[in-house]
Amino acid sequence: MIIGLILTYLVHKGDKIEITIPLFYELNQEASEKFSTTQKVLENLVRSERISRITPVKANRDWKHHAGSPYFDKRKTISVGQI
Repeated sequence: MIIGLILTYLVHKGDKIEITIPLFYELNQEASEKFSTTQKVLENLVRSERISRITPVKANRDWKHHAGSPYFDKRKTISVGQI
């Protein structure tokens, strides 16, 4: 059984490496500048102290007493980084 698990892991790891395909792009000057700007913005986002994803959980019928929010929200801390 242990040998089967090890073989399964090795086959999965090998498949994952084979499926990964590096992509290379040749960008013109304008596209290169836009990409560089986007990359700088994302680098600043990565340095944020905390990043949250807010999803509505259920409708809030008493929005006047909850700062006008029509939903009760659920916050989940997320991270941003290079793939």
